Amino acid sequence: MKLLRTALGSFLTGSEIADAVLSYALALARQGAMDTVDIPYVDAGGFSGRAQFLIGRAAEVQAMDSPNQGPELVDPLTTLSLYSKSAAFADRTSAFSWDELADMNLREDD
Repeated sequence: MKLLRTALGSFLTGSEIADAVLSYALALARQGAMDTVDIPYVDAGGFSGRAQFLIGRAAEVQAMDSPNQGPELVDPLTTLSLYSKSAAFADRTSAFSWDELADMNLREDD
């Protein structure tokens, strides 16, 4: 389990979920973008819930290992969704969109 710290507060969640949040936050920050994530968490009383908070550019998120006594919190759909979103940003290698590149009329010399 890991404790995610955000401007909204701290949330105890599964290690894989926390790692996926950090991966997506980094991908967003590199693009100067922001998004809201929705993740499961467990509170101090052992009750589970969902937290929504902003990540990306100018939204600090930290994670640290937490010695939790309960079972690891797992949510494969949330984890997969976050990693998929991260991968989509990783595919954006150009600072320009395809339309912008076409408008620039970039051609190789014949």
